[in-house]
Amino acid sequence: MTHRLQLADAEPGHAPLIRSWADTPLNGWFWSGHDFGNPIDHTRIARHIGHALADPDHRCLLATLNTTPVGYAETTTHHENHWAYLGHIIIDPARRHQGLGRRLVETLCETIFTDPDTHRVELGVDQGNHTALRCYRSAGFRIEGALRERHWWDNQPKDLLTMGLLRPEWETRRQNTTQPKGTPK
Repeated sequence: MTHRLQLADAEPGHAPLIRSWADTPLNGWFWSGHDFGNPIDHTRIARHIGHALADPDHRCLLATLNTTPVGYAETTTHHENHWAYLGHIIIDPARRHQGLGRRLVETLCETIFTDPDTHRVELGVDQGNHTALRCYRSAGFRIEGALRERHWWDNQPKDLLTMGLLRPEWETRRQNTTQPKGTPK
């Protein structure tokens, strides 16, 4: 039996746990770039979450499975332009490579698309983060472009890839995954 991934607002007190999931300097870079310092400072994460709690369009979310925290992600909704952004997605290292990243991204999209005015979801990913690229593609996202040499890691310029998922694509995927086998579409 597959248990449903639950999302709840993260709290500043979750920051040390979330920080611990960025288990290597490279994973920390892939997760946050320079947003929370280098090395990552959990007090900056806590402040960031605290500020987000006051902004209804920016949510910091803790993902749990059977009440156990397994991941974290953020959403920012841009109502005037009918889109949302996913960011700072990370899974507990002990739970990686079990499909939880894809499930988290799909659950985030399910939540975002409950707003009938949201037409697209997008995210940015480092060109070298092959695990995340596979995850996002498996959740239906497509590469839409590259911001060439957008940021630096290890004294090397890196491209930031933009990926997107449109509501019609999400609806088709959702219909295909909920359709019983052998049932005409």
